[in-house]
Amino acid sequence: MRADVAFLVQHMEVKYIAPARLDDLLQQVESKIVSLKHTSLTFA
Repeated sequence: MRADVAFLVQHMEVKYIAPARLDDLLQQVESKIVSLKHTSLTFA
């Protein structure tokens, strides 16, 4: 996949554990593509 590709997010589920505060160190989120079709991507 090229680095200059953008796509629209139609649906996303997020579980927030706690709000971030000023100067908090935020964790990095990683995902992988589990399904790649002609017009859709599924991440896990």
